[in-house]
Amino acid sequence: MGKTNLILGLKSLKKGKFSFFLSYPEISTFQFHFRNFDKTHFLYKISANGFHSNSIISNSESSVASFECFINIFDKLINDRPLPPIATFTSILKSILKVRHYSAAIPLFKKLCLLHDQILPDLCALNMNIECYCRLNQVDLGFSLLGKIIKLGYEPDIVTFTNLIHGLCAIKNSVDAVKLFHRVIDLGLQLDLYTYGALIKCLFKTGRNADALKLLRMRRLMGCKPDIGIYHMIMYGFCKDNLLSQASELFSEMISDGVLPTVTTYNLLIWGHGKLGQ
Repeated sequence: MGKTNLILGLKSLKKGKFSFFLSYPEISTFQFHFRNFDKTHFLYKISANGFHSNSIISNSESSVASFECFINIFDKLINDRPLPPIATFTSILKSILKVRHYSAAIPLFKKLCLLHDQILPDLCALNMNIECYCRLNQVDLGFSLLGKIIKLGYEPDIVTFTNLIHGLCAIKNSVDAVKLFHRVIDLGLQLDLYTYGALIKCLFKTGRNADALKLLRMRRLMGCKPDIGIYHMIMYGFCKDNLLSQASELFSEMISDGVLPTVTTYNLLIWGHGKLGQ
């Protein structure tokens, strides 16, 4: 918690200094093709130091075998000299994260960081490392990497903050999640609808229905129409707390927004009235 507050207070994060586009050096020694990882198609070609191989994994082979193949390639490349560009490693790591092997990806990131005198992890790699920690509910370690990003001279981007907000929401730390959310908005960055939904859900789960409603209205003012699931979530919270007038007001707002009610919507309101004996 203390580390989180420390990072949130960093004054070096100034508005307007964040980049949204990262360019990587062109890769000539590594051709990587990846599609439908769980079922088919893994093809790689490495021409560094004379190593040259092609491998295709068939439909009948398990994703475990495919995953282990990625690990083996990573280990071969990290022992190569000269080392391939950093984008080569991030391509492999992205594929590992796609199948949600977060705990297995972290040691690979550590191996990469040990070679800091030969190759520096870029912002993309560091963001993926943060995602791994946040997915594993180790958010403090994710925030420590935010400090490393700044120390290396990179500018944290929307991906960095989105990962951290999702991590805080996953451990139901709505206080710091909201603080970071407002900090991101102050920096002029725009969060996606999925992140808004995760934060609203976190507020709801921690009993902060009024704050969830404020966030929903803020999202609407920014031109993002919430989906009906968000309305139902907050409406349920109000009905559960016997705040039927707020639930009815939210129902009216939903209609005004052009979101059509469903059977679930009416069932929630009927349940709320029934709790109050109406």
